[in-house]
Amino acid sequence: MKVIEIASLRWTVLAVCDHRDDCQVLDFLGSHSDTPAAIQMLAMLKEYVPTNGPPRHNQNMSKHLDGNVFEFKKGPKTGKKYRVLYFFDEGNVVVCTTAFTKDKKTPDGAIDTAENIRTDYLDAKKSKTLNIVKLDEIIGN
Repeated sequence: MKVIEIASLRWTVLAVCDHRDDCQVLDFLGSHSDTPAAIQMLAMLKEYVPTNGPPRHNQNMSKHLDGNVFEFKKGPKTGKKYRVLYFFDEGNVVVCTTAFTKDKKTPDGAIDTAENIRTDYLDAKKSKTLNIVKLDEIIGN
């Protein structure tokens, strides 16, 4: 399984790729890069979380959804909001699974998808088939 390291300081932020090596989280945020909320979300993943960890006590930025799944939140009070689902790995590691816009409620199946990705990630980690690639290597910085 390919995983992209978005940033790493005190905390490491990873994003999983699918079987075609596409990263849904980065592709989604990149396709919305002209919106302030997507820009803020990417900044949170690249700057805030690596330095401070997930903002667990700030329900406006992050919250627990169900089981092992949490969400990062950005967007206006009304209208479409940006969400990135994630889970924790051992140590100070956050693994982002999916991103989407949210109107009123989390889309059906989003939490199950995140849980399934978590299972696949942990299986790949256990079998030593986790391939972590730094974001800077992909974008050529």
